[in-house]
Amino acid sequence: MKIRGMVALMALATGLACSDNNGMPLPHGHMRIGVPMDSVVTLSNDPLQLRPFAFKHNASAHWEARKESGWGDLVYPDLHARIEFTYKPVNGQLLRLIDDAFALAYKHNIVADGMTQHVYSHPEVAVHGLLFAIQGNSASATQWFATDSSRHFLRAATSIYARPNRDSLAPVNAFLHQEMERIMESLVWMD
Repeated sequence: MKIRGMVALMALATGLACSDNNGMPLPHGHMRIGVPMDSVVTLSNDPLQLRPFAFKHNASAHWEARKESGWGDLVYPDLHARIEFTYKPVNGQLLRLIDDAFALAYKHNIVADGMTQHVYSHPEVAVHGLLFAIQGNSASATQWFATDSSRHFLRAATSIYARPNRDSLAPVNAFLHQEMERIMESLVWMD
């Protein structure tokens, strides 16, 4: 009887001690990311925004113009991401513009696991360029520049508003990489 009383008392004490609802801290989770459906629209020239280029992009994005002529962002609100575009007239400075594009891409080499480059040439519409695919925990996984070598120079870079984590952002980075390829392949200069 004495043992049963002790066991009951210990069970009661354990039960009361465990009723504290403090819980255990859990690791931070990552939200589920769904990429947009593949619906394509054309970003065409808008005389009010002085954008000297046009291209095709996913319909889930919208254009946010900046003050500078031809500058702006293609914003993907559901992904918390954007593609930032900077346009410059060549004005005899093609080598400097290309060097700047390489320097901006190689800034991500510090945290990158690797970088591949893909040459692009579409002579029918005078678009030639280079796409940088950056592997690893880079803040900008895909970048490119395109030019006609004499008048137009356009640079684009992806940005995701989240801590760089290649595993959890893989679907977004894959979507943006395909989107960057589509934009580069459909790019035309508006003269």
